[in-house]
Amino acid sequence: MNLRSNKTVFKRQRKENNIFFMSIVFSFIIGISFFFVFSYTIYLDGRTQKINKDITLKDQHIYRLQREIQNLKIRLECYRRKDYIVSKINKYNLQLRTPGDCQVIDLSSGPIYRKFKVGDNIAYNQY
Repeated sequence: MNLRSNKTVFKRQRKENNIFFMSIVFSFIIGISFFFVFSYTIYLDGRTQKINKDITLKDQHIYRLQREIQNLKIRLECYRRKDYIVSKINKYNLQLRTPGDCQVIDLSSGPIYRKFKVGDNIAYNQY
């Protein structure tokens, strides 16, 4: 009776079963990791597209605001023109007239040392 040979066959089959089981577990882990990596790249791609869309919308909004600022500056220049102001004075019949040369003091040239009285008719030119 040879008992020793039966044990080696049994051990060999057990080792083969362990190797087969480990290869299945290893391939399952690799498959799951590929699935998660693929899912994560799809998730990141979706987030990137959303962020790019938000950036594009913000850029469009900034562009519209810059155009509006430019249009408002142009309108302000038109409203500051002397002929526009005179036309509005004439349109509403405001009975205003321009001050004389002795009534205008240029404030941009520096400090003024003269004291003015309450009754003085003086217009200050800030420009």
